[in-house]
Amino acid sequence: MPQHARPMLRCAEFFTAVSIGFVAFMLLAGLKILSPANIAWLELGDPASHYMGWAFFRASDWTFPLGLNPKFGGELGSSIVYSDSNALLALLFKSVESHLPDPFQYFGLWILICFVLQSIVGWKIIDLVTRDFVLKALGTCFFVFSPPMIWRLYGHFNLFAHFLVLGALLLALSPPARGKEKYWIVTLVLALATHAYLFAMVCALWLSHVARDYFTRLRTLKGTIAYCMTCAAILVLTAWQVGYFSVRNGVGAVGAYGFYKANLLTFFDAENWTYFLADIPTHAAEIEGFAFLGTGVILLLPFALYNLVTRRTLLLKQLNLHFHWVLIATFAALFVFALSHTIGIGNHNLQLPLLKPMEHVGNTFRATGRMIWPIYYAALIFILATVIACAPHRIAILLLGVALLVQIIDTSAAWPKIKQRFVQEERSEWATTMRSPFWKALAKRYDKVHVYPPGNHPENWQEIAYFAAQNNLHTNAVYLARIDSLRLEEEDRKFISYVSSGKYCQATPTLTS
Repeated sequence: MPQHARPMLRCAEFFTAVSIGFVAFMLLAGLKILSPANIAWLELGDPASHYMGWAFFRASDWTFPLGLNPKFGGELGSSIVYSDSNALLALLFKSVESHLPDPFQYFGLWILICFVLQSIVGWKIIDLVTRDFVLKALGTCFFVFSPPMIWRLYGHFNLFAHFLVLGALLLALSPPARGKEKYWIVTLVLALATHAYLFAMVCALWLSHVARDYFTRLRTLKGTIAYCMTCAAILVLTAWQVGYFSVRNGVGAVGAYGFYKANLLTFFDAENWTYFLADIPTHAAEIEGFAFLGTGVILLLPFALYNLVTRRTLLLKQLNLHFHWVLIATFAALFVFALSHTIGIGNHNLQLPLLKPMEHVGNTFRATGRMIWPIYYAALIFILATVIACAPHRIAILLLGVALLVQIIDTSAAWPKIKQRFVQEERSEWATTMRSPFWKALAKRYDKVHVYPPGNHPENWQEIAYFAAQNNLHTNAVYLARIDSLRLEEEDRKFISYVSSGKYCQATPTLTS
């Protein structure tokens, strides 16, 4: 290709990747959710806590660390990360809060960003194995219409950022190169500020990259230690500022590990994501480990396995993917951790002994089934790369084209339930029973509205929190990913003291619900 044509080709590829992501966004979400004033689609389930966290955060004064959220359950250790309100965008938009309308939501914009970045990173991964434009476009679509990613549109919008996992895989699988460290640091920081689970996956892949560089002598022991300490310092600072350390007790939960796990058959368990395949009976909590490959990808699997067995040497030579043994060991460790010590095979469980260190980490990351995502994407990358490398060009286009068509048509069986949230009528307020003038008058006399007993996700928390947000009141009616157990005990003792003595807080009167 002439040198002058390459920039034009890169622009065309970038535009195509962005377009693929935007088309997927339109098919699955739509333009309604981009309206900043439209909060109707955030009213139910987990998104309500995401929006409430942001609503209180924007109304609070700046704190240090920056991510603390004192008006929204601050006495329980609340911060913007524990309401899953997306620390990245929350901090960005709080900095221009005075210029924003009320209400204002950015979660629709975040979903669009995730679709587009998933497409761009997916394109770059396929670019490692082929220069063909059509093959890149077809391969990218498999990443954008990934069932495990799209399933998170049910309400876990931070966890929708699968582009971070893909980005880490891109860095891990690409050839060693100078300057890659800065991309790793950016990916780690973005993942940490987005969601702890995504950070855990990205961090595992980063550690495998560090180990590979050391074992292949690309970095000395001294250089490895210095690099790791630098990254650790940056990550600790990031975690502190976005509010992770606001909860010091209660991050883990006794007996949580082994419940929200992945099933051994998860790659073939379609749940309700198919018109063609029969559902595999599994336990309901294993939906957290959902990693259905899709019927189209499953159709490509025999071709990929056959070539792996018969043409392994040639295949590894042709693929510009660096599956080092450390990376493969990391995939194995994540797979074991996702399965847990209670291995589900269909609707049957095999109980194995549990080591204490694994139990502690597993209780911290309760929904360990999510750790299957890097393995899911690694398997998808390998299958697509094998078809591209081993099939003649026209046959590869035909195989990927047919498989993609089957994939999209079949998995679209689950789309209507997902889209229900996004297509409802636009509204700038939520339904509430607290509309009487009595409540308005009462709100002027108090600066707090608290519930007793204090706790996470109390009954009617959303209505009370919404009332507090509308009237600029402090509240402990919250729904958070984690709360500080010691602070909760202290709050409970305070309430008991108030009730038994009849003396409530003098400085800031409390309306107790």
